[in-house]
Amino acid sequence: MKQIRLLNLKSEKIMGWIVGIALIVLVFFSSSIIERHLKDIKKQNNELIKLLKEKNSEKS
Repeated sequence: MKQIRLLNLKSEKIMGWIVGIALIVLVFFSSSIIERHLKDIKKQNNELIKLLKEKNSEKS
């Protein structure tokens, strides 16, 4: 009976580590994807600003 309890405690500890590592990996990849999207948005905004400046300078 004591061995079964120890085995259960060890397996719970291992599962805890696996879940923890999985969460870290998930956060890392999520932040990487978000960063990529933000860079794309920044690039699009810069292009739009450039076009608006060109159009504004043509009016002047």
